[in-house]
Amino acid sequence: LGALALSLRQGQWLALIGLLASFATPFLIENEAPSLTGLYGYLLIIGVAALVLSRWKDWGWLGLGVVAGWLGWSAFSLRTEFLMSHQMIWFGFLAIGFATTVFLASKAPSHKFDFAFPNKWKLTPGLAMICGAIAAGLTIPFLTEFVGEVKNEGIVKGPDAFIPAPNYLDYIQIFSTIGVLIAAGFFFRRQSGYKIFAAILSLFYIVAATTVSSNIILGALSSFTVILLVHASLQNLDDLGWNILRRPWIWGLIAVFVGLLNPLLVEFQHWSRPFLGPLIQVWLGFFGILFLGTALLFRKFVNRILIRIYTCGATAAFVLATIYLTNNAPSFSFASSVIAIAFSICAISLRLPGARIATLVLSALAALMIVDGTQISEKIIFNTLWIYLALPALILGGLAFMLRHKDRNDYMTDFIEAAAFGLSALFVVFQIRHLSNGGEIYADKFDFGELGLQVATGLCFTLAGLSPRFKGNKIFAGFAQIISYGTLSLFAVLGLIFLSPLFNSGQEISGNIAFNTLTIGFLVPTLMLALCTWLSKGKRDENYVYALSVLSLLGGLSWITAQIRFGFQGAKIAMGEVRFGNVELYTISAAWLIIGIVLLAAGIKWRALSLRIASAVIIVLTVLKTFLVDMAGLEGILRPLSFVGLGIVLIVIGRAYQKYWLTGNLRSAAHSDQSDEA
Repeated sequence: LGALALSLRQGQWLALIGLLASFATPFLIENEAPSLTGLYGYLLIIGVAALVLSRWKDWGWLGLGVVAGWLGWSAFSLRTEFLMSHQMIWFGFLAIGFATTVFLASKAPSHKFDFAFPNKWKLTPGLAMICGAIAAGLTIPFLTEFVGEVKNEGIVKGPDAFIPAPNYLDYIQIFSTIGVLIAAGFFFRRQSGYKIFAAILSLFYIVAATTVSSNIILGALSSFTVILLVHASLQNLDDLGWNILRRPWIWGLIAVFVGLLNPLLVEFQHWSRPFLGPLIQVWLGFFGILFLGTALLFRKFVNRILIRIYTCGATAAFVLATIYLTNNAPSFSFASSVIAIAFSICAISLRLPGARIATLVLSALAALMIVDGTQISEKIIFNTLWIYLALPALILGGLAFMLRHKDRNDYMTDFIEAAAFGLSALFVVFQIRHLSNGGEIYADKFDFGELGLQVATGLCFTLAGLSPRFKGNKIFAGFAQIISYGTLSLFAVLGLIFLSPLFNSGQEISGNIAFNTLTIGFLVPTLMLALCTWLSKGKRDENYVYALSVLSLLGGLSWITAQIRFGFQGAKIAMGEVRFGNVELYTISAAWLIIGIVLLAAGIKWRALSLRIASAVIIVLTVLKTFLVDMAGLEGILRPLSFVGLGIVLIVIGRAYQKYWLTGNLRSAAHSDQSDEA
């Protein structure tokens, strides 16, 4: 005190020395009967004197030093072996320090803390909120010891004996702490951040509380702080003392986080209490309505990022409430789709920011329930896959269509449209799996017929990507091309080699000569590949078009060869097990030759160079097969007759090539081809 008085004549440095020495003195004193009241009384006398001097001489740093000293001693004394009677003393001292901090910060002329001039340091609102956050944090280890269980060796003997805390004073102090923080944030606008501290602090107390009633009361108080945070986020925050809190979306993000975590923590604390279920549903539903209502009412007046946060918060609240409401995957999927419909209406009619994202997320959650394959009924076609995949796809498709109709053509609409087609493709894929495996969509069985249907599904996606309707949707076009590459690889590796009945002895052909497994596995993919090749010219990379044409050609040859073998040999046609007959070999060669002639005629008629090249390849393969394989098995008059017949056919074909490919007619045709390709 003498040093503080002498500083009036000797300057502020003497005041600094006196303040530091005063706060350090209790460390030097050892007492057999320590007095918490004496310590805090001493600190208050020193602090009040320094504060008076600070106000008189305008030494702001002196007030800041008092706040730091009191806060430090509150933390140090937290390590004391407290008795129950000491709670009010400790809390009273902490409350005086907090009130002093708030008052001094409210008188600060500026938000900015000038680090360059220590003699001009003042307790700004930003620094005050940091000190307030530390003070609020100190109550957590102090009160959670009493709210949970307290050690009291005087009542129950033994060093590790614990009894439940019987003192209602703990809860009064908790409510007082949160109430003081709320009041400080409400009445001192530049220090509104205290409301955030109150909301977060309540979560810690919920975790610490041991009874359902205290959890619910603390949760209600926390919910009130969430409402205050929502209200604060809609106000002008330019005069806040902490720069980061001037952004409305920060407040919205914290409000959503605290609001959703609040009932979940109560449920986690008492998960074995079944009666809490309806309360948690109502609780989450309240927050969902609060966030969605705020987003709808203020969508045109406040920051769009903030509105998106509230929309997403409402989505999360409704989803969590749905989880508590439903008890199986189909019910949750259907409920999520219903909520998605509501958000899609908000996106179309009210142009609510974030509603499209919410619809997309809800549809994805509905589709994600398909991972529980055990709850899919065994009915063919009419099963729960309609709920899991078809309904979300329909919702997203309708949303994309209406957004296009309202001229909302942006990347998000493109993504929604692509997602709708993706879910539609998954619906078909899983229906095929369901049909092929007796209702088990995750069966490890995968046969040739199912492969053909899956390849056809993937190629449908490719055709959709080539459609002029989706020309402007780059996301969908890219996604369709990725699916196309995967489908082509699947057909080339599995369809033509490993699962092909021509090479795999485990694959048997079912059906009749007109419609059988080969039709599904070879013919349908071949025709679709040919159509994709035709539509891809000039729209896709040249190598991609070549890959389509080659696979189409190989698929066609595989189909006609397998059909002939099926007619001669029956269900098993694997070349490694079933030998070829002479007539069978000759029939295959004749069929290949006819295909080559047909392709040549088509190439000449439509002046398509690719068809003429394909015909040349097939004819060359036929000639090689005839000379190297077929002739070896023929005897007697059949061998020369075969040579003569093949020679006549080749002469005719050669004449056609001379006339249409190696003459002026060809040059004009080739020139026409080049013009078409250009």
